[in-house]
Amino acid sequence: FRPEAKNRLKMNFLAKNYDAALKDALEVLKVEPNNVPYLQAVGDVYRTKESYREAIPYYKKAIELDPNISDAAYYLAICYANLGDTENQGAAALEALKRKTKFVGESYFYLADSLNRQKKFDQAADLYVKALEIKPDIYGAYNPLSDIYRSRNEFDKAIAVTRKGLQQY
Repeated sequence: FRPEAKNRLKMNFLAKNYDAALKDALEVLKVEPNNVPYLQAVGDVYRTKESYREAIPYYKKAIELDPNISDAAYYLAICYANLGDTENQGAAALEALKRKTKFVGESYFYLADSLNRQKKFDQAADLYVKALEIKPDIYGAYNPLSDIYRSRNEFDKAIAVTRKGLQQY
């Protein structure tokens, strides 16, 4: 592949010229199909374009090839969440945490969301709390946590969480 493809990929991605960025990354993968940064780059482009199903195999292959890659598992959780695949969403979020992703609060959120959608409310509540302790600006965690508290007749906690969410935004 031509070395300038790397620079073009980054420039095109930052300029939101995703089709050109995808073309550059796929060009590299034709020659180096196990190039982990480019596998993740293709996943990133597809995810950014909301083509979640197309992103998944690239993230999975990157994760399989590199035991130290951490954020690809988090991005995989996002893809599964957007496809409504709650079990794989939770598994990917947990894998991201095991791999020490920099998206710790967000990964706890996706794990909690997965459990909540599977009706494992007690576990979900604990993880929503953990997500918000780490990253209080995860807006999507406040409502479901408040709902769980209300369903358990813990109205004081539900009100407190709702207030905290409103103060945050």
